[in-house]
Amino acid sequence: MEVEEEFRILQGNISKHLTTGRKNIIFQEGIISPEVMKYMFGDFVEDVTRSRVTVSEMSHFIHINESVFINTLQHAGPNEVLVHGYSCRQIERIDMTGKLNKEIKLQTDCEDFILIDNDVIYSHFRDMAIRYLPSTGSVSDIYSTAPHFPVGINTSRDGNILVTLCGCSDRNITSESRGHIIQINTSGGLIRKYGYTDCHSDKVLTWPLTVAQNINLDICIIDRLDKDCRSRLVVITISSQVKFIYTGQSSLREMFVAFDVSCDHRGRILVTDLHNHAIHLLNADGHFIQYVLSNQSPLLWPTSLALDRKTLWVGCREGVIRVYNYSD
Repeated sequence: MEVEEEFRILQGNISKHLTTGRKNIIFQEGIISPEVMKYMFGDFVEDVTRSRVTVSEMSHFIHINESVFINTLQHAGPNEVLVHGYSCRQIERIDMTGKLNKEIKLQTDCEDFILIDNDVIYSHFRDMAIRYLPSTGSVSDIYSTAPHFPVGINTSRDGNILVTLCGCSDRNITSESRGHIIQINTSGGLIRKYGYTDCHSDKVLTWPLTVAQNINLDICIIDRLDKDCRSRLVVITISSQVKFIYTGQSSLREMFVAFDVSCDHRGRILVTDLHNHAIHLLNADGHFIQYVLSNQSPLLWPTSLALDRKTLWVGCREGVIRVYNYSD
């Protein structure tokens, strides 16, 4: 017992006094070859976060009415996804062929949702509330966001909840609009805020739409800038410092209109681009890697994403869902 106690004390002292070492040097092959780098510096490790991915379509189908776009997708286990259509009052669990396996009635409007332990937690914009719908039971409010309007909702890496908050409707966005992110627990307790708060004079976010947390704990936010839906990706650190802002590639033919963001198991970031019919792939530092597209069939009007390690679900504006094998 004495040895165990001494080990715990030693372990605590080590964790308190650890300091970060020198940063890694990033090398991109060009004038200097990998062989020369190895000769100069010794062995080095390939940065897989900058590697390209390939996608191949496994299926596609129209899931809901063609006049409705797929608002939210949430991975729900092997070969299944949860689907919410814009302005719909139900969430549907479907497989890769589009077969309906379960329907969850919400009773009220829903902007975005997550599933935690088979219970649904969702945002209600007009009522400024985060609502909880257990698998057995009735809807209840767990958090009031007043005077702000909740839009996007997602799980954080520690199992809590991230919510995007806006100061107005998307039709009334101006250069003065401000939004921020909150993290709450499943009981509705506020843990912390990210981005703009009443205590900070500098505006970080205008109208945050959707949010995801990367494996390095960065907060990735789709931020809408005006009522024409002009968008950007804002990535902030766990300490609320802006890490980078991405506004698309200069070669884009149409305005960059991002709807959803997701992160893969390597820490790469995927962003849907509605008007350019594309998904942008970035590494965790904001370096553009590629457009994620399939040569087998066209991708049109992508609005939402759900990604596990090897399966990418993409929801589109006209009720279409496409399922891809995702591989690096």
